[in-house]
Amino acid sequence: MVDLGTDIASHGKLSSNGQIALVSGLDNLHQAIKNRIKTYKGTYYYIDEDYGTNLKEFLGYDDSNEMRAIICLDIETSVIQDSRIKDAECYYENGNFKLKITTVNGDEIIEDDLL
Repeated sequence: MVDLGTDIASHGKLSSNGQIALVSGLDNLHQAIKNRIKTYKGTYYYIDEDYGTNLKEFLGYDDSNEMRAIICLDIETSVIQDSRIKDAECYYENGNFKLKITTVNGDEIIEDDLL
């Protein structure tokens, strides 16, 4: 079983004992996915030039099925680079982009607050 890791919680709050809050396991993976999706590709070029998405490039385009497919492809291509993710399927439902992920451990999770 692959360890899904631990990171500093991005919500900016301290833990109940006044320490920097941490997230681990699936919570860490959820946070990492959202951070990756919301980061513009190239922002951290000095660490990983492929980290992030190009979603900023799609602002102002029409809300068509073709554009939704392009956005989903960008999201899938980005998140699948995380070594903890085995498969990612993005789809548009009820006005929202959603992401079904299968981890390398076989867990299936749905991210529904992507953008």
